[in-house]
Amino acid sequence: MEARHVKLTRLNKNIPDCPDLPPPGEIESKTKGCTSHPSSFLSLNQISLEDGGPSSTDSNNTVRIFTDGTNNTEIFHRTIKLSNHNTVFQADITALKEAILHSSLNHAQELVSFYMDNKASVLAIANPKSTSATAREIFDLLHNHTNFKISWIKAHVNYPGNERADELAKAATTTGSPLNIPYPISNIKSVLRRKMVSDWQHLWTNSSTGKKIRKIIPKVSLHSAAWNRELTIFMTEHGPFPQNLKRFRLSNTENCNCGAVGSPIYYATICPFTISWHMSQPTKANALEWRKRIIANKGSRQRITSIIQFMHQNNELFKPLH
Repeated sequence: MEARHVKLTRLNKNIPDCPDLPPPGEIESKTKGCTSHPSSFLSLNQISLEDGGPSSTDSNNTVRIFTDGTNNTEIFHRTIKLSNHNTVFQADITALKEAILHSSLNHAQELVSFYMDNKASVLAIANPKSTSATAREIFDLLHNHTNFKISWIKAHVNYPGNERADELAKAATTTGSPLNIPYPISNIKSVLRRKMVSDWQHLWTNSSTGKKIRKIIPKVSLHSAAWNRELTIFMTEHGPFPQNLKRFRLSNTENCNCGAVGSPIYYATICPFTISWHMSQPTKANALEWRKRIIANKGSRQRITSIIQFMHQNNELFKPLH
């Protein structure tokens, strides 16, 4: 996955076996370094992370714009529809950028307050090392318009302007004017992750090895199965079992010291040496389901762990006499 990601985003090369990926030129680029020179900074009151709704100290002649409407009297609105692959962060920060651009043309000499209920977007704009190119563009626009202020507000607390903005945002999904913005890196990683899991599943399903485990875990997952060493030994049957040792020519017989064939299930259900941890013996037809139930049960897993540990600590006890 990482190699494909580097090839696509850094080397700008297509990935032939990933048709769901866009061309390199349509992917969002991450910026590096600081937003601007340290001597260029915003005024202290231009960005606020406190709820800027009812407690706002803006004067009455301030133009108030909600991105997600002006307050009391709506003088302008615009709905934009993004693609399904775009993120909520991209939608919010793009809406703010378009609102600032509109205000810079129509309210350049007025006090303008922008309200948005996405704190992540406000933090990105305030961060001088933000990797978002749009956040840096907004920073430059604010730096050139010191009369513009951005305030975060709580969502769904009945601010009329924000409720109206929410209505327009919902309407934009069907009636908004399309706006193409780059694919987010998160979308690219998601596609690559699905491709990686798909390739892994194909290899796992068609592999000539690991048949015992594949019956128990037929589907691959990015989440660990959380098997300890002893449970892995028991389920793979590669451990201190006479049956396994005979198969690899490490023993002349597959019988236990008690005289029976020393298989994992035998030690878990019948062998007199491990009677303290015995479980019910499954039929041959139910052996697979029996193993699955062991994995799903904490107490059963602990019993298996104790059996394997006991066998390792008392190895001579299980060796046949002849």
